[in-house]
Amino acid sequence: CGPVESAQVLRFLAKSGLLKYTDMRDAPERFFAAHRLLASRILGGFGIRFTVQFNLFAGSILGLGGLQQLNFLQDLQQSG
Repeated sequence: CGPVESAQVLRFLAKSGLLKYTDMRDAPERFFAAHRLLASRILGGFGIRFTVQFNLFAGSILGLGGLQQLNFLQDLQQSG
């Protein structure tokens, strides 16, 4: 899938709540199961976008952010 399509799919995934940014902290088994499934089925640009968005971006905020940043992360997910 191309850059535009992979961005749209990632936005849908984030906004849908099927996988939450906080699952890495609150439900790691869910996060890692989704990660394994996506990594085994979807390659290319989407896989890179997913890893950057969920692992690097959201994971960094979860690990280092304060309450204000965590609230921003939740708002960002809801808005897609």
